[in-house]
Amino acid sequence: MDNKIKGCVYFFRHLTKKPVKIGYTGKPTPKKRFDQFKTYAPFGAELLGFIRCEEPESLEKELHNKYSEKRIKGEWFNISEDDVKKDIQIYTNYGEKVRRSNYEIGYMDYLEEIFQGKSININNDINSFLDDYKFKDINISRKELRSIFLDKFPLRKKDITPQKFNRDVRIYAKYHNIDLLEKKKNGIIRFIV
Repeated sequence: MDNKIKGCVYFFRHLTKKPVKIGYTGKPTPKKRFDQFKTYAPFGAELLGFIRCEEPESLEKELHNKYSEKRIKGEWFNISEDDVKKDIQIYTNYGEKVRRSNYEIGYMDYLEEIFQGKSININNDINSFLDDYKFKDINISRKELRSIFLDKFPLRKKDITPQKFNRDVRIYAKYHNIDLLEKKKNGIIRFIV
């Protein structure tokens, strides 16, 4: 992930209602703010999108100024969903656009395989293990991750070679849209998410 990202600007609205709330948070996603917003949304809540950025407070002010003529009150604006999409497109940095595109491509590939009747060729035990392992924000050697897997599934040691295990971890990451890196340091290759 981009270390310069300090937070995000988000676009919320009440479901089926027109006004859009433009706000910011110092967190990488607006999840906590959206959960709070839903509490006070009698018609339901909708997240139209968000822009991850280095200076979310400055970007929020810039957008408030841009739409000052359409301000209803405070952070609420009479803008369209198309306005929001255009702002996301304009203000999202290149690295974030690449990550979002890769996410969409991975999802598209996944759906193509399903629609073509192909099965995702991954060992069920490895899939189950990675689901339980909460495969995010990790930095672990491939050997260590396989060892943890074999502790849980000791009878699989003979048929799950290191190569098959690593291949299935890569497939799992691809089809779950996880940015998986493999980096070698001091002769040890690590999985990094």
